[in-house]
Amino acid sequence: MPQDKSYRFRLPNELFEAAMQKAEREDLTLSQVLRRFLSAWVADKLETPPYIELEGETTEAK
Repeated sequence: MPQDKSYRFRLPNELFEAAMQKAEREDLTLSQVLRRFLSAWVADKLETPPYIELEGETTEAK
């Protein structure tokens, strides 16, 4: 049986804290939330925005 993969990434502290609080209110772990978003995105049930601004830096979607 193949092993699951883990992935580490950085978030601004404010976004991380807000996400943790919302996940807790909805009785979810942040890992569950991320898996659900990724699953929906891979299944083309979720579109990513054309750009996002994080910490004053604009990242264009490709």
